[in-house]
Amino acid sequence: MKTLFTTADVASYLSLNPKVVTEKARKGEIPAHKKIGRWYFFKEELDEWLKADADSTLQEATHAKRSKTCRAEKQSASMSGKTAAGGTTHSRHQTDSAYAKLLGLKTSNKRAN
Repeated sequence: MKTLFTTADVASYLSLNPKVVTEKARKGEIPAHKKIGRWYFFKEELDEWLKADADSTLQEATHAKRSKTCRAEKQSASMSGKTAAGGTTHSRHQTDSAYAKLLGLKTSNKRAN
């Protein structure tokens, strides 16, 4: 048999203010059922929701960690002035000259060290 919670029960279970629980239920952010003007929650549904949220948070954290690593590697490579987008190699001077040409700016042929 499923365990039925009231808003006050859920607030205690999730360590939230009862008004916050009601607002989240109204917005559909937590699994809830409204009957006769009152919100009701099944403990099993809340547990599944919490587990799914924990799993997605773990996935997001893993993805963020991977993204940071990728950005750091890209930034490190681009700061060296050796690697340009698309995997080609250009010196910083060649890249600056290309940008200046696209913008219609005059460039000198002298190479800066």
